[in-house]
Amino acid sequence: MSVYGFGEKKASEPYVNSCNDFFYCDLLLKEDAKTNPSSSKPKPPLQEILAAIDETSREGGRAHLSAVRSVLNKLIPGFRPQNYGSKNLTTLMESIPSLECESNSDGSYVKRK
Repeated sequence: MSVYGFGEKKASEPYVNSCNDFFYCDLLLKEDAKTNPSSSKPKPPLQEILAAIDETSREGGRAHLSAVRSVLNKLIPGFRPQNYGSKNLTTLMESIPSLECESNSDGSYVKRK
């Protein structure tokens, strides 16, 4: 059974950690309102992303995106690419200059440049 949580950034850490997936409603509302288009989006957690890639990388330093997502969800409960201004994990990874993404029939992969 999956547990989905909803709340604001001020939600308690134990509550966020107890959920399989946590949605920050205040970030979603800001995105929908688009009242201040010049507002800066939070920076992606680069250290955790690199750690997840290093932990799951295989031959050639490539890591399957689904494995990276699983590790990120453990490292950062409630991790969602949308919280960092990206539609999905692929676009989040593509926005980081030190990473290289590729897709083929086996799936999507990411590696350090």
